[in-house]
Amino acid sequence: YGEESFRILETQILRETDQNEKRIISCGGGTVAHSDNMNWVLNHGLTLFLNIDQEIILERIQNSFDLRPMFDRLSVEDIRNKIKEIHKNRVNFFSQSKIIWKDIPK
Repeated sequence: YGEESFRILETQILRETDQNEKRIISCGGGTVAHSDNMNWVLNHGLTLFLNIDQEIILERIQNSFDLRPMFDRLSVEDIRNKIKEIHKNRVNFFSQSKIIWKDIPK
């Protein structure tokens, strides 16, 4: 039903976790960028931003196309550009996390 329908359902499920015992909730990258979800998670738990290198993200996407319709049928360069664009649009949300973890260069 498209990304907007997905985000609405995602938000509903996220908000239902407030009724559960304490647990770890692993949100997708876009969760906190929609429906005031970042403020919600900041007020309901400890937030952690896993700031993964974009080339690692590219590799993970290439290994799981069937699970990532947003990247379906895109070239590697188009995926790389989309990753950069998504990061640019979401980093302000991610950077509000209480803990920010960054890869250590090899």
